[in-house]
Amino acid sequence: MDTIKLSNFQALVNHMDDFEKNYDIDTKLSFNPTGAKIIGEEKGLFIWRFYKEDVEDFINIYSEVANANIDKYLANFVQMRLEEKARDMKFRGICPVECMLYSTKVINKQLENRLIFDAIVNVATKYISVYEDEGIEVMSHIIKKWHWIPQLKLAIQICGQIRNVNLLRDIYYNFSRNDELKVYTFKALMNSGKIELFDYILMMIKGLNKENEKDKQIANYFKDKIEDVYLPDVEEQLIEFYKLPGISSFASKLVSKFIKDINKDINMSGKNRKYFKILADKSSPNAKLSKKERDEHFEELVNYLNNPQYRKDVLWALRYSHRSEAGDYIIMTLKHNKCLNGEIKEAIMSLGFLKRPDAKDIIYGYINNDDFKIYVWAYCCLIGETQYAKHLIKEFLENKITSSQEVASVIKQFYKSVPAIETELNEQLIEILRGHDESKKIRAIENTLLVLDSLNITSAVNIALDIMGYNEQKTKAVYSEELQKVIMNLIQRLCSKKIPGKIEKFLFYVMESPSFSQTIRSRAMMILKSAEEGEVNPIKG
Repeated sequence: MDTIKLSNFQALVNHMDDFEKNYDIDTKLSFNPTGAKIIGEEKGLFIWRFYKEDVEDFINIYSEVANANIDKYLANFVQMRLEEKARDMKFRGICPVECMLYSTKVINKQLENRLIFDAIVNVATKYISVYEDEGIEVMSHIIKKWHWIPQLKLAIQICGQIRNVNLLRDIYYNFSRNDELKVYTFKALMNSGKIELFDYILMMIKGLNKENEKDKQIANYFKDKIEDVYLPDVEEQLIEFYKLPGISSFASKLVSKFIKDINKDINMSGKNRKYFKILADKSSPNAKLSKKERDEHFEELVNYLNNPQYRKDVLWALRYSHRSEAGDYIIMTLKHNKCLNGEIKEAIMSLGFLKRPDAKDIIYGYINNDDFKIYVWAYCCLIGETQYAKHLIKEFLENKITSSQEVASVIKQFYKSVPAIETELNEQLIEILRGHDESKKIRAIENTLLVLDSLNITSAVNIALDIMGYNEQKTKAVYSEELQKVIMNLIQRLCSKKIPGKIEKFLFYVMESPSFSQTIRSRAMMILKSAEEGEVNPIKG
């Protein structure tokens, strides 16, 4: 029999009678069935071989629910039959998951029933786990190659249950902005319980709109799950996220419910921190007031240090007094009080802004504590020891001990005072982009996006374009589509105000090059189409 290329499910059904009994169904006859090896053909649907009878058996099982009233008894019966069929395929050395999920196309409507949906997910999850690395490879292939929404919903939930970080990261980049799949994506990330994925969860809630039904579903799921799955481990991340600019009011209100003593730990509902800042400004030597008035305002401000309810905000505000003696009060507070982590962080930063190198001894006492390390480095930069910018940027790009959100928040506080920060970011980002570790490239670019509105990374952008094959030789991009997507995120953010000439040419290059996938080419087209007289709509979130 000649090789038949199967590009969709109907083509498979149409050819079913053409196969002899036990004839292998595969997209490449040369495929080696001993392991999950991705076929070389870009549009290949499957990476495992299976038989005509396997398809027929699954269709027969799903026919049980095609025209039935689905209840828990029927769902349990279907799950039992799926188990039997999957066990049979495993016994024959075949991973059943692709065939099982693909065959659900005959019951797309019935997949809206939660009972039957979960029954299929439960069986598929079990066998993905059984096949371990090969099972992960199967799911990776499905989420990158398939485009059928009902089947992708199944795949996303399966990935949420097996809790594989790399798969869930792929799902975030592929589907978090897809209106039909973003709720499933969010639930999978939440259900994973993986701390390293929590930044992606925060990015998905950053721009939530209370008028959008899907966004309300995401918010409700966050409320239902956050305490059981992530708290208290992520409370510091929630605090830093809450303080970031650009968060929707809906997201801000949502997050504030899960930060203990929010009125004390954040901004005293915004009112008191503003009040302390006014006191600090009025106590500054630059204030157009009499010395007596300035001293009175300063005395009032430092007196609030004795009240634990206000201490954190006062430690923050003292940097704006521009008075050297403010540092004395901060040092005494650190020495003689049992300060909370948030108070210590504000104190360290204020001592840096106040240019108090004589505080080194007490500040260096925090250097070996991972909670304060980045703040000590920032302090050192602010007092002129800019060699510590290297450590801070390295942690920002790699986030080995601190969340990227928190490091970004620190950098944004003082980068204008320390030009070495921008220089170091460009140099280290270039070094990573020229290296061979693709995961480091992805993480570094993702983290850079957090400060892109503040820092200029023009020097590094040229290397990113080179990775995409945009150079004198116009070489083919050799890196994964995941890395290409992250670079396109970077390009889109760079075009938030206008498209620079070189990037415009790059976008046309990507759009017209057959070496890129349709997803990447469409992304380039979308960025270009968003331009109106040189303007591109900013990305939200």
